[in-house]
Amino acid sequence: NQQESFLIMIRLASLFQDGAVLQRDMELPVWGKAQPGVIAEIQFDGCVSRTRTSSEGDFIAYLPPHGAGGPFELTVKAGGEELTIRDILVGEVWLASGQSNMEYMLSSDWRAFKDDEQKEVLGRVQERQFGEMIMEPEKFRFFTVQVNASGAPEKFCTGAWHPMTEEFRGKASAVAAWFGLGLQYQLDVPIGIVACSWGGSPAEAWISEEAMMAVPELKKLADIPRHYHYEKAPEFWEYSQPVVNKAGTEIPGAEPDSGNQGFEKGFADVNFDDSSWKDMTVSGSWKAQGIAGNGAVWFRKKVSLPTQWKNVPLELEGGSVDKHDIAYFNGHEIGRTGEGMESRWYNLKRRYPIDSSLAVEGDNVVALRGFSFACDGAINGSWFLVNKNTNERLSLNGIWKANAEYDRGNIVPPPAQPPRVNNRHTPAILFNGMLRPIIPYAMRGVIWYQGETNASTIDRSLLYRELLQSMIDDWRRRWRQPDLPFIMVQLAGYGSETSFEEEAPWAFLRESQRVIALQDPDTYMVSAIDVGEANDIHPQNKLEVGKRLAMCALHHVYNFKEIVPAGPEVEKAEVSDGVVRLTFSYGEELELRSGDDAFFLAGADRVFHPADQVRIDGEQLVVSSSKVAEPVELRYAWAGFPAVLLYNKAGFPAPSFRLCFCED
Repeated sequence: NQQESFLIMIRLASLFQDGAVLQRDMELPVWGKAQPGVIAEIQFDGCVSRTRTSSEGDFIAYLPPHGAGGPFELTVKAGGEELTIRDILVGEVWLASGQSNMEYMLSSDWRAFKDDEQKEVLGRVQERQFGEMIMEPEKFRFFTVQVNASGAPEKFCTGAWHPMTEEFRGKASAVAAWFGLGLQYQLDVPIGIVACSWGGSPAEAWISEEAMMAVPELKKLADIPRHYHYEKAPEFWEYSQPVVNKAGTEIPGAEPDSGNQGFEKGFADVNFDDSSWKDMTVSGSWKAQGIAGNGAVWFRKKVSLPTQWKNVPLELEGGSVDKHDIAYFNGHEIGRTGEGMESRWYNLKRRYPIDSSLAVEGDNVVALRGFSFACDGAINGSWFLVNKNTNERLSLNGIWKANAEYDRGNIVPPPAQPPRVNNRHTPAILFNGMLRPIIPYAMRGVIWYQGETNASTIDRSLLYRELLQSMIDDWRRRWRQPDLPFIMVQLAGYGSETSFEEEAPWAFLRESQRVIALQDPDTYMVSAIDVGEANDIHPQNKLEVGKRLAMCALHHVYNFKEIVPAGPEVEKAEVSDGVVRLTFSYGEELELRSGDDAFFLAGADRVFHPADQVRIDGEQLVVSSSKVAEPVELRYAWAGFPAVLLYNKAGFPAPSFRLCFCED
């Protein structure tokens, strides 16, 4: 009887779709939902794996490693049903994540300025070059996770696998496209890119709350959502005035609930015909699943009660509704939470008693009316009907019917408002909304282009070292890959063209990136410092960034040791008689290019002076200043948009760096 309350349907995790690319030579997790308490069988190219679904229908099974090739089919059987996905390739899969410079598509043109309106911008030139260079577009595929600052830890995401054909490639991440093309040329296997990024997002949005809570320096970040929801006055959420975004579009202001017209239309009635309503997975965000925007939305679930539950007192128990709700059972209101413009109930559990007279044998209907006046709208957590006599629980999670009573569109806070739940700047919000649904899909590694948002102050730039390392560790634990390769892009030059800025947040963030890559044996870095544009935070030369990422991966991950993976990296520094001698990894054929001062030295007085001697001596670089007799610190390329002088034989720049030669 309990199983009758579930819609019998196999649903695989979102990345398992027609056209998917699976990771070669690695154990393959396959997961999803089906009928509860049955055996799920997964078949793939002659291999069979079995597992049992949970009381809510969740399952995960593992397939043995498989060599590159395809196309193949993957079939799942459970509870008398069968689902097959087709045209699957097996090759190399990478996650591409970060903020706007990773999100930036091959067809994007986000130029902050144009030097010549008649001149074709570099991005368009490179898009055409990509089309000319790719040889087997059907064997290079990408999946872009739809942006989602969710109010719930999502199990599914929106997106589809597309080949790099002319029809689709313009929508692919430009950096990831060039990276993948470099791998395809060298490895000659299918390539899959899972793009999961959002412009303007900080690193703390991509790390789980649990990981931040485990680090004292980061705990305060994890507390931010609760702080704003529990301590701010109701007026904090009142956006009664329209907001005009950067594109000039007017976004309506938030307003209180305009009344319950849905009840008057019979939306709570047992016999109401909801067959034309949309399907929605609970738990989840109704905005992310395309049901409606902000406003009032109704949800209905038909439940078949066991005979022994007839005329028994029940309770509807649920995670929460963001932000207000009214609950009904067989057409009768059983409880409500929230009023006005307050948001403090967004994550409080719901418990609504159901009178015994309402429980009938057979079909019963649970209905919820959710109201969200701004940001996200979501039904969170696990929902049950509880038998109060026996404490038995009947799960309601799964597919519900959903329909908007009224839809006010996407109402967001004004740009100046601080982080809060369902804003992409809020800690853990993008981990919940975009990363959770794709974990633990088998992947070779991660490429990461992010940091601009965290470089707003020196304090944030310094904290980035702890934050990013914790994020990397968190992802490795959740993917169960302790040596998951992680390749980041050191931020491109941006801002005023200045030789030296002692208190430059971007320089301090680049140093945090460099130190992480030096300290973690499976974390690497390529620098984009020389391809930046002073007046545009989105430099056009994505080809060079993608190429550098590919060469780094080929060297470190695929063991092509003849390929140079990065620019010169300081390996050893020696100070003698006021002269600093630097030895580099990847420093073959060092080259100093002409330009402004890039090396600055300071003595015990901490006053920096430009080096007046910078020369190559064999495989070493010699740096000194006549004004600094005893150097205690050396900085190179230390500004938002610095001069970049030092390169190696591959034409890669040395990353900016800071070296201290004293104990303090």
